[in-house]
Amino acid sequence: MLGLKMGKKVALGTLTTAILAASVLFFVANLASAQSGVEKSQSAQNITRGQNAATVSARPGDIIEYRLQFRNTENLNRQVTIEDDISDLNALSELLSVSDSGERSGDILRWRDVQINANQTLIRTFRARIKQERDVNNTPRRTMSNTFGNTININIFASGTDSNATRSKTAYNETQNRPAQEVTARAGDVITYTLTYRNQSDLSQVVTVEDDLADVLYLSEIIDLGGGRMVGNTIRFENVSVPESGRIDYSFKVRVKNMPAGTQDYLMSNFYGNGVDIRVEIPAATPPKGQQPPIPPKTAPETGTSENLALLLAGLVTGMLYTFKQNRFA
Repeated sequence: MLGLKMGKKVALGTLTTAILAASVLFFVANLASAQSGVEKSQSAQNITRGQNAATVSARPGDIIEYRLQFRNTENLNRQVTIEDDISDLNALSELLSVSDSGERSGDILRWRDVQINANQTLIRTFRARIKQERDVNNTPRRTMSNTFGNTININIFASGTDSNATRSKTAYNETQNRPAQEVTARAGDVITYTLTYRNQSDLSQVVTVEDDLADVLYLSEIIDLGGGRMVGNTIRFENVSVPESGRIDYSFKVRVKNMPAGTQDYLMSNFYGNGVDIRVEIPAATPPKGQQPPIPPKTAPETGTSENLALLLAGLVTGMLYTFKQNRFA
């Protein structure tokens, strides 16, 4: 009798274990099924700057919008949960909003029980704002990453990002083959500016090297960007990796304009770590169209020793002839 009871208990336990195992396998299969047959992708836009966030360095306060695309590649309607792990974004940004009633649970953004039709693509968005400069400066890393199908890396630039760095600038007049600050530039002269960034920390940095050329471009024009790009009057070399204790140099060229007479400012001033002032030649004034230049007044010819002696001899001869005539007819 005891053996029969023991046999029933063993059989019941085996059956229970089998049911649990089957349940687990069913759950795993459903979970795998729920995530198979889908394509994920994302893009990010820097709303503040109106540019692709992956191609421009963000600054403190910039708002980034992530756009997640979730596509059902199967030929059947489904119910899914869309999730995005934003743990890497939290150190450098703060979540502002989530579309379509999405919710945040720790480091996970989640849209639960979403109905998606066969071959349909759903779009979910969220926005994050780059933290203030003091918070960015206290973070060793300057890049935040997010992966949803593909990975997007966004570099953060702040004035304190390179607090352990120095900047400097030089200028060389290629036409006159002299340092540009030692000579007066003339119309047509080509000047090469070189920006130098030195990382003096023991950490690698990702920075944007930029220089405001508003005053320079008043008297000159860019002829070679040297790999940079212009944003308004600012030249930028973006997403530059600088190794620890390393340096980078970027050069660009300008040509001095042929400025009209009457231009008031003939000094090209610029600052990047240090100031660079270049004098530009002032053109000679020209008369208005149709007006002849003034004719200088006539002056008596200059006389020297030889001219004076000739005049004296001529006077003596004239006097002698006059005296001879007077005595002859007396």
